[in-house]
Amino acid sequence: MHQEESPIHFKRWLFATEMRGFLRVMETVVSNANGKTAKEISETTGVKPMYVELALGLFSDTRIVEEKDGRYYVDEDARGLCESMIEGMLRDLETSLSG
Repeated sequence: MHQEESPIHFKRWLFATEMRGFLRVMETVVSNANGKTAKEISETTGVKPMYVELALGLFSDTRIVEEKDGRYYVDEDARGLCESMIEGMLRDLETSLSG
């Protein structure tokens, strides 16, 4: 960041950077959810439990991830679509950050 850039550009850059990080967390969680508890996903991936639970909650709302007896399962038909969507959003954010 250059000092002469406006505060709005900095806020846009900061938001995009934070969003990129969260999308990577979501991708990691959905890739590691099969049959694990939130705690196990956190321990396996190194993602803080709070973020694991947030990502699982978002995916549960879309029925990509289902919770059964405290364990989370990813709908295999939706996994590829989900990963593709996240990759697309990451590409868009990378473009936004570089431009």
